This record gives sequence, structure tokens and C-alpha cells, in this order.
Amino acid sequence: MDSSFLVLSLRAPENSAGTDSNAGVREYKRRRYHTKSRRGCGACRQKRVKCDQTKPICTRCNRNNRQCVYADPWPNAPSVAPPNGPASRNAPPTTRPRHSILWGSLSSDSSESSPPPSSPSSKNVALVPSPRILLISYVKAMNDMGHNHTGTSIDALVHHFLGNGGTFIGNPLFSTSACKLWTSGDDSPHLRSSILAFTACHLRFHSIESSQHSLAELSQEAVALPQFQQALSTPLSPRRGDTLILTALVLSMLSWAVTLDDDPRASWVYKPSHDSSKLGWLNMMLGLRPVLLATLPFREKSMMWRAISQTTEVGDQPSGPMSGHVTGTGHDLDMERIPEQWRHLAYFSWTNADAENIQYLIPPLTTLTAMRGFRPSIPDQLLPYFQLLCRLQLQFRNMLAENDVRTLWIIAYMFAVMSHVDLWWCTDKLRRDLRAIRLYLGEAGLTELEGEKGALWRGLLRELETTAAPGFLDHNAVAVATKNN
Repeated sequence: MDSSFLVLSLRAPENSAGTDSNAGVREYKRRRYHTKSRRGCGACRQKRVKCDQTKPICTRCNRNNRQCVYADPWPNAPSVAPPNGPASRNAPPTTRPRHSILWGSLSSDSSESSPPPSSPSSKNVALVPSPRILLISYVKAMNDMGHNHTGTSIDALVHHFLGNGGTFIGNPLFSTSACKLWTSGDDSPHLRSSILAFTACHLRFHSIESSQHSLAELSQEAVALPQFQQALSTPLSPRRGDTLILTALVLSMLSWAVTLDDDPRASWVYKPSHDSSKLGWLNMMLGLRPVLLATLPFREKSMMWRAISQTTEVGDQPSGPMSGHVTGTGHDLDMERIPEQWRHLAYFSWTNADAENIQYLIPPLTTLTAMRGFRPSIPDQLLPYFQLLCRLQLQFRNMLAENDVRTLWIIAYMFAVMSHVDLWWCTDKLRRDLRAIRLYLGEAGLTELEGEKGALWRGLLRELETTAAPGFLDHNAVAVATKNN
């Protein structure tokens, strides 16, 4: 029998007029060859329908009021004119294009002039590109052109924020401070806009049909960022310092809350080192440190400083349970505190050229040693780890951008400890990035090295797996993530 497919046609008998009753059946035609696009939104791809790829919301999702999420927000897609299109050419010029900047602490040797001491904007505050900023500016450009895609109304956002007492921020002290500053913050539009953006993000995260919340989140953040950048150059007072600290915290949390793809290979770990958006989430956190240091003179009168100090120490003047574990000056003393396996990690692949880099690994390892064995159980206990991220030095960030395996393991260990707290705005990121780092280190063949080096990495990866919360780094979870890719 022929191995090709056979078509069985069932035909009804001819009617009295002698005509075939199936004469109206359409003849089968082979579908014309076409290339498949994999750039459609998640909702259209799940339903296996054609997506017109209009950004930020495709026509089908907009019509059906579905959540429209793209893995990559900007690849060649037909849509409304982008920010630099004809409609925006008549707009007044700005000193820096909003679609290409993101506030963050990157450099201590910038050529920019130094502002007055009362201002948090200093030489180590720089601006870097971010894909999220591109999408934010895209929404803003549409609004400027009269499309008014602002999403959820401000009244609804305010009602949700005040109705919940800001509890979805996670830290009760910060939530209370946010509500107090909100009710008296008429002169702090950057704080109001950032809180509204975070509120819309919370609604998006917990809603099935969340396209309007997504638009509101992007629209409010598009307003908050330039307002915040402008506020950084204004003279400080205790109250103004509080609003700057809280705004910086909220914007940092927003950078964690945007995890559109749970595929480990979509993580920043697999982005090239020259991609300036690779560590956008860390840049936002590093930018918090100059704000904290600038507001240090108002520490006694600051509501935010009191909230922070009740949890742990911040900045260059540590006090509390972690005192002395962050800015220790004795290199030998710091090394003695660190477990032997971690010390071997610091000196892994040690060469004369790498000798200077080791000093940037010692402070975070020393701090993690002081917290080793502790498992946070409530959101308040996550603050020390976020502050540790804020204190990382520029060279550590540069090593992380190059996927230095030592810095990857240190970040993964922090994430593994933090994974024990189920906090809506960071859990997805922790899970994806943890699996991405574990996958990357496994693919690097470190456990296959001969002798002590292979044994070292087998022990380090086992420690990651046992430290992380159940379901984050077990073998089955990593295997499923790899298979799904």
C-alpha cells in the first residue's frame, strides 16, 4: 500500500434532478507557504491567532481587553509613530532624550560638574539606557500626540493605594511612611507619580485583564522619572529628603517587578556584556546610595531614616546587628570571617591581573557571612539584602556585566536567601534569575573541572540549591526550565 495519505470522499447519492448534492463543497487547496513570526504578543501566541504586533497593545488584545505582553517591547513592529517620528519633531528639545535614560549610580569619575552638597545629584549619578524606558517614552509619545492611552484612572489608583494603606509595598514601616508623605506631599509630584505607577503595577500583577493597568503603570512612570531627575538637583530638607528616598525605593522596586518572561534564558544573565540594559535593575539600586548619603545630615529628623534604621544600617555609618561587616578595612580580618569554601571562590582563577578585583568580592562575602544561616520570613527582613546590593561597588557591577562566575554566584546566593519571602514584586525575578545563573554556571562546565576546582564548584552549587526556597533551584525545576526552552 502506498505510504502517502489517502483522501476518502463520502458523496451522497444524486437527487431527483440528477445533480450532486455536494456540488457546493469547497475544493481543498494546499495552504501557501509562509514564514511564521515569533514576535507576536503572548496572548495571541497562546491562542494561535495572527498578531498585528502593534505596540504596546495589539489590536486583538485591545479589542478583547486582554493583557498584551511582548517578550521584546521594540522589535520591528507596525504601530503609532515612535517618539522621534514626525509628530514629535515640533516638541521643544530637551537636554537628554527621555527615551534613552535611566537614573542610576554608575561612575565615580564622571566629567559632570559637582552640584552643591545639599543636592543628592552628584558625580557618581549617571544615566543609562533601558528597554523599559523606551516603552515608557513610547506610551508618553502616544499621549502627547493626543491618543490618551493612560489606562486605569488616577482616582482608581489612589483609591486602591489608600484603601490598602500601601501595604502592598511589603514593608509596614515604608507603607506607613508612604501614606503620611502622600497626604502631605503636595510639592512632591515625583513621589505621587512613582507610587501611582507602583499601584498600577500591583493591580496588573493581580488582575487577569490587566492591559489598562499596564498602560497606567507605564504612563505614571513616564511622568515620575523626569520629575525625579529634576528633584535630584533641588536643595534638600528633611521632608524633601524623605520623598526622594521613598521615590528611589519605589522606582527600584518597579525595576524588579517587570518580569515579562519566565524563561531563564530571557534573564539578564544571557544578555551580552555590551548591552547597556543588562543590569538596569542593579543600576537603579546603586543609584539609591547617593540619595541616602546626601540625606544623612537630616537623619535625626527623617521619617524614612527612622524606618530604615529600625531594620538595619545603611550607608557608610553602619549600626546594628550587621555593624562592622560591610565597610571593614582589615583585609586579613575580613578573610578570616569568610568560610573556607567562599575564600576559595574569591581566589578562583586568580592571576596577577585579577588581584585587584578580589578586593571587590570581599565586602559582599563578609556581609553574607554575617547573615549565613539566616532565612528571612517576612518582607521587613529583606531590606538588609537590598541594602547590600546598593553598597556593591562599580567594579563589582562591571565584573557582573562580564558574567564573572564569582560575582554570579554571590548574587545567586543573595537571591537564594531572599527567595524564602514570597513578595509579589520580586518573587518572579528571583526565581527566573536564580535558575538562569544556575543554568549558566552548569553550562560553563565548572563542575567538570579536574581536582579541587571541580570539587569546589560542586560544593558551591549544592549550597545554592540547599539555600534557595523549595521549588526554586531543585533539579526538577531547572530541568523543566531547560526543557521548556
